[in-house]
Amino acid sequence: MKKMLIAVGLVFFGFAASAQVSKGTVTVGGNVGFGTSKTKDADDKSTTFSIQPQVGYFLSDKLEGYIKLGYVNDSNQEMQGTVLGKKNTDQFGGGVGLRRYFMVSDNVAIFAGPELSYYSGSTKFEPKGGSSEKLYNTNTFNANINAGVGVFFTKNIGLVAGLGVLSFESETHKPNGGGDKSTNTSFNLLANNAPFALGIVFHF
Repeated sequence: MKKMLIAVGLVFFGFAASAQVSKGTVTVGGNVGFGTSKTKDADDKSTTFSIQPQVGYFLSDKLEGYIKLGYVNDSNQEMQGTVLGKKNTDQFGGGVGLRRYFMVSDNVAIFAGPELSYYSGSTKFEPKGGSSEKLYNTNTFNANINAGVGVFFTKNIGLVAGLGVLSFESETHKPNGGGDKSTNTSFNLLANNAPFALGIVFHF
């Protein structure tokens, strides 16, 4: 089986004028993302939507620390036993991270850094033509390394492209109405579904 994922995020940052990566600079922004995947020769299809406002601060020149809050929705068309339907997971949470910038030229930088996040919510299943039913509570922990490139066309406008190159994820399900918890873990290195973000950068 082969999976294909396309995910595009719109990223906004606010930087002090002419001091984009200097110590003491405050950044304000976030991202809005959308992704979709399909399993070949099967009914399984999924989409992901996320919105994550973010605030950062440059602890030293070229080293940014940030915190973010967010909402993530995963929607999957799949079979539950012999019933075809849609499984929806809604989660709220946030995370913290660091990002180190390396200036390649006056207007181009590459960056990399770790991020930790935790999201909590619930998963429901809606059979085709029926009403939805809560399956379980869902908690997701993610640790990843992000890397990317920033291109600053002017002192106020630029472009950022980022990719999750290494990630670990642990997802715990607690059945509705009681029962034993189950945990799924995954480790990915430049996987086919590695998150990708592309966005405009504004400097203030």
